[in-house]
Amino acid sequence: MSQRILVVDIESIRSEGRSGAVSRPEIIEVGAAWIKQDGAILATFRSFVRPAEQPRLSAACVRETGISQSEVDAAPLFPVVAAQLAAFARKHSAPDSHWISWGSTGLRQLEQECTRHRIGNPLALPHLNAKQRFAKSQQLEKEVGLRKACALARLGEVPGAHHRALNDAIAISWLLPWVFGDQQLAVPESKRSASSKV
Repeated sequence: MSQRILVVDIESIRSEGRSGAVSRPEIIEVGAAWIKQDGAILATFRSFVRPAEQPRLSAACVRETGISQSEVDAAPLFPVVAAQLAAFARKHSAPDSHWISWGSTGLRQLEQECTRHRIGNPLALPHLNAKQRFAKSQQLEKEVGLRKACALARLGEVPGAHHRALNDAIAISWLLPWVFGDQQLAVPESKRSASSKV
């Protein structure tokens, strides 16, 4: 593990337009945490984002995330949040730093949002897929969700609500020893990959 890792989680919505067609996802919250090599949290970042194309949150989105319409209405648009995230990333970056997310969805959504607003990616660091690395380092047959990974690692209840960006970023940070293979699951999945049995 490098000396400092930037853990990022993104919450997005898919809104239905007047025609009923589903729009491209839009980011509504960004959470990030700089994690030191010993696992300590160095600094955190969180911001709501006001959607540009579909400003109204669906009832399902409000139920799933707990994010209210008034919170996104009062939030800045993505270019402002991206600039803040970029400054946060630069402030604590080290030469061997990289950023990490649970799966590749966050990376794709970040890139899509940057394309939508015609701005550069605010994270000028190499990206690592923690979900993929967790499955590989723990020799699981398939990748698992964040909550399932925390349960497998016996980390207990993740603080705060699920599908909230900073809460999930902190949960990912707890899993880093298992992601990088420094620790192994005490009770693995019912079946490991064939390579683990050789």
